[in-house]
Amino acid sequence: MFDTEGTPSTGVAKRKSQAIKSPDPLDLICGAWAWVSGFLRGLTLITRPADTPTAIKLSSPHDIQPGRKVAFSRPVPLESVQQARKLVANATINDVLVAALTGTVRRFLEKRGGLPEKPGDLQLRGTFPFNTRFGDVDIKANPSQFGNQFVPLVMPLPIHIASPYTRLQKCKERCDELKSGPEAAVVIMANKTAGLSLPTSAALDISLSVFQKVSLLFTNVPGPRDPVTMGGNKVITFGFAVPMPMGINFSILTYAGEVTLGVLSDPKIVEEPQELCECFVEELELLHDASKYHRADKEQSHPVERRAVAKLLLVMALVYLLTPAWLALGGVSLFAGLYVWATISLFAAK
Repeated sequence: MFDTEGTPSTGVAKRKSQAIKSPDPLDLICGAWAWVSGFLRGLTLITRPADTPTAIKLSSPHDIQPGRKVAFSRPVPLESVQQARKLVANATINDVLVAALTGTVRRFLEKRGGLPEKPGDLQLRGTFPFNTRFGDVDIKANPSQFGNQFVPLVMPLPIHIASPYTRLQKCKERCDELKSGPEAAVVIMANKTAGLSLPTSAALDISLSVFQKVSLLFTNVPGPRDPVTMGGNKVITFGFAVPMPMGINFSILTYAGEVTLGVLSDPKIVEEPQELCECFVEELELLHDASKYHRADKEQSHPVERRAVAKLLLVMALVYLLTPAWLALGGVSLFAGLYVWATISLFAAK
């Protein structure tokens, strides 16, 4: 889903250079915590609990039924997606596409009464392939580099958020954490270690366990920027489907200035996947329209909730360090309790 090239077709926009300024201590605290939590998420990818059962989640990858259905959306102009980026400062095309997919799933569950009243009652995550091939690779000169080189990462989808603006903000935050944090590197090393030290059957069982825990799969492939021909005829549009053992597989293709969504679904999950394609187009149009009337706020390096918790941690640490030793011993229990509460709050804010 995420590319490291920084080209517009991949959906990763090049960030404008910013003036160098002295680091904010709170930013350092939040950044350190994000790095540590990303490292822990990478280590615990296999051991995390499964998603909440919903109308789109299979109970097991082995429950896939024959006769899966495929549908494709009508092409959406890439310019429309680029306009939607302006809704949130420094948002990328990938951020917009993830937000649109999140809104698509929300609409689908809403129609089936699958949205809980409390946001904390539902955990819904998607898995996506993270590109591990860095830089340009000449396949003709290096045939050994041909093939897929990626690791599966997992991202919680904020489907409980009704506002498209807030939903895009949250999706951008989570995408940024995955791109800048250590989670991908940890998963890469874990996969290599498992592949070298475990039997093939055991390694496959571990891979299937990831699909069993999450609700859906999504991926984005940048196609040719200019139209191509086949047999002398211009290719108007094309798409692809991902045959993974999930109830719903989303595949996005960018080709010749247009974006197309493909959906492969299990018949007992979604009888008519075209419904999801239509919802996706409507979500992109909603984000595009919202960007015309909503001024992108100045980007905050960290959400308000997390910065508030970081302030609390910093104040607690300073008070603890400045307290005389004979008082510090008596306040260890209180400090530990507050620290655990702040840690839990930080996870909840994410």
